[in-house]
Amino acid sequence: MLLLDVYPMLGPIMAQALIFFVLALLAVQARAGALSSGAVKARDVALETTAYPEKARKIAGAFNNQFETPVYFFAAAILSLMLQLQDIWMVGAAWLYIVSRVLHAVVFMTVNRVRPRFFMFFLGYVALAIMWIRIAVQVITSGPPI
Repeated sequence: MLLLDVYPMLGPIMAQALIFFVLALLAVQARAGALSSGAVKARDVALETTAYPEKARKIAGAFNNQFETPVYFFAAAILSLMLQLQDIWMVGAAWLYIVSRVLHAVVFMTVNRVRPRFFMFFLGYVALAIMWIRIAVQVITSGPPI
């Protein structure tokens, strides 16, 4: 039996970590490429990053977004493991959140249109709300462990 069979929330947790690391590598690659090609000078980006080419700024923006709502995702996911709360609502909402984050990053790094980006953000927000409501219901309705 796989650990993911016993703890299905580990799948979305690992997926979110993967998103973080992939975006970090892409951001480093884009910024290093801009510096090594001469598209930007180190002194021009030492204090702020607006001098980087648009592609590097888009990727960095998608990466920087990984320090916003994913914090609430990780907290909810870890709580769900602690509470042994891994039902279809929790796991489904977690995967919906992951899909929304991937799509949000893709939109951010490519067309970067605000409306579809906002929709992906809001979809993730709804998924997080479902996760936190499910945790609250569990906490409020459950007795102490035996």
